[in-house]
Amino acid sequence: MSHLYSHNHLQLPKLPVPDLKSTVQRYLQSLIPLMEPSEFQKYSEIVRKFEEEEGSTLQSLLLQSLEHEGYPYSYVERYWDDMYLNLRCPIPVHVNPAYNLKHDEDCGKPKSQASRLSKFISLSFRWQEKVLRGHLEPEKSPSCMSFFSRLLGTARIPHIGRDILKTNAHSRHVVLIRGNKFFQVQVLSADRSEILSCEALEQQIQHVLDTVPPAKGNEVGVGIFTWEDRDAWANTRKQLETCSAINQESLRTIDSALFVVCLDHGPHQGYTERAQDILHGQMNSISNRWFDKLQIISDSTGALGVNFEHSFSDGVVWNRWLSEVWDNMQGNQALGAPAPLPRFSETNCVDPSCPVALQFEIDSAMENRMREARKRAEALTLNTHTHMLRFSSFGKEKFKLWGLSPDGVVQMAIQIAYHRLHGRAVPTYESCSTKGYFHGRTEMVRAMNQDKRNVSPGYQPFTRNQQTELFKNAVKRQNDLSRLAVQGQGVDRHLMALNKVAHGVLPVDNKLRTARRRCPVTMSFLSNVSTTWNSIFAFGPVSEHGYGVGYLIHDDQVLLNLTSWRDSKVS
Repeated sequence: MSHLYSHNHLQLPKLPVPDLKSTVQRYLQSLIPLMEPSEFQKYSEIVRKFEEEEGSTLQSLLLQSLEHEGYPYSYVERYWDDMYLNLRCPIPVHVNPAYNLKHDEDCGKPKSQASRLSKFISLSFRWQEKVLRGHLEPEKSPSCMSFFSRLLGTARIPHIGRDILKTNAHSRHVVLIRGNKFFQVQVLSADRSEILSCEALEQQIQHVLDTVPPAKGNEVGVGIFTWEDRDAWANTRKQLETCSAINQESLRTIDSALFVVCLDHGPHQGYTERAQDILHGQMNSISNRWFDKLQIISDSTGALGVNFEHSFSDGVVWNRWLSEVWDNMQGNQALGAPAPLPRFSETNCVDPSCPVALQFEIDSAMENRMREARKRAEALTLNTHTHMLRFSSFGKEKFKLWGLSPDGVVQMAIQIAYHRLHGRAVPTYESCSTKGYFHGRTEMVRAMNQDKRNVSPGYQPFTRNQQTELFKNAVKRQNDLSRLAVQGQGVDRHLMALNKVAHGVLPVDNKLRTARRRCPVTMSFLSNVSTTWNSIFAFGPVSEHGYGVGYLIHDDQVLLNLTSWRDSKVS
């Protein structure tokens, strides 16, 4: 698996460093809807001066620093990793996004929670084996495969100042969480030749569901610490490990699992409540989480959600794994589909001691710390405003009949809605995949509303035809910017890299005098990861007064999950 991460099997090019002049031009264009003409003119002069003087020097240093082999594999990779792993705020809501898989005919049946999970877990181990054997087919267009090496089996470990990642790609177990208690379930044999049958796996899951009641009231478990500020969690984890070998072993078992499975109690009441479940949990389930790992979140209806630890992978990788697992769950093997997942010899043999309960030795001081952590987790949950919007009048098929990019249409609709609500346009970014480059992850593109026009004497409103033409032009512009970002020609990453170089941080370790100025970028967030099997895409707002808008464009509907901070005072 390390070979998959570090070797450029498809001989993909490195992510290019954009031309400075082009980046500056696109950056200035993105500011036009956000500034009054006089303000824009003054700022343009500052940016142009930066381009001619400091920017040219920083661009040269950035290019020179990349003449090496190995990590970082692109000019932005070190900065991207630092952004995630140096982050000290809690990662629930702030960082981790979530999906929810569509319901199928197995949902709502007796014991559907255990039966659906057993299929999902078994198929995920089979998919991982496909990756380990090197049988994962390349995408239709050449795409970087390196991130598949870390998708499953990776844990984020809190450390003071900067977290680290540990990957156990050959993991043979999962960890179940129920009522704040943890259980290890061994799925593969020691030599990886046998897999626990779905029937036996379902039996173990059902045993936990039947014998472990949900947490009551304000009961807490060790999982509540993964809600904490990263330095606070690092200190707590060190104390847990120092005081008890049992704690060390339990933490090691959780870290090394393929993923964790959160067995929640009760059915959700609708799309919005389910979005809350998978993004952060309800008051009765916030301790039933482990945000440092990829989490599968299940409730009594058989619903399956995924909460992603985001520092080492992105939507393109998640979608590939989940698409293959979903198709196999539904028995779909369409023409041209990926090769079937590997088969194992199945065993129904269940050790009487399974599932194995993981123990934690907690003293009264640590219990008090857990209660304080729960208060902070509750405050974060209550401050997160999450709402699911289902637009079911039409969807992707209608957009294509109009000859317009579905993504561009939805982006423009969001921009128009924001303008109507707040009376202004704002900086926005959308994530785009750069998987066509070795170790390429995401770029940002800006989709702007039309200029704000004040109603005054002599004002002539736009005709319907003029509005339609403006809308089409805006969608085309958004589509053009998206294509540039996919080609590695977006604005945000380049400006971020120049900013880092100006502060003495090169993509690779080197000595550099710190320059005096930086070029700031302000951002809010939109993202689209549409697939046929996904019914919710949720993440938190990335700015204090912004929105997080995760949207899914299906043939006949558009599903949007919106988040914001309740304590924002900006109208």
